[in-house]
Amino acid sequence: MVKELGRGITIYKGERGFMKNSFEISSDCDIVFTVVTRLEVRRLKDAVAAIDPKAFIFTNTIKETSGGILTKKPKH
Repeated sequence: MVKELGRGITIYKGERGFMKNSFEISSDCDIVFTVVTRLEVRRLKDAVAAIDPKAFIFTNTIKETSGGILTKKPKH
């Protein structure tokens, strides 16, 4: 995914489970966090679906970012 989209990622270690009917069952999981433009969201979702069709995906609009490896892509 990093190579396909040219975006950096942060991986958090999480724990999956604690559902209504299986509260006592859980398992470790990775939570992948990245920032993409609104035009890249579809490509990101397609890439994730190819890896894990049942992945939970959360998207949110952000107004500002700073730091890290963010760079502006040159306009046409």
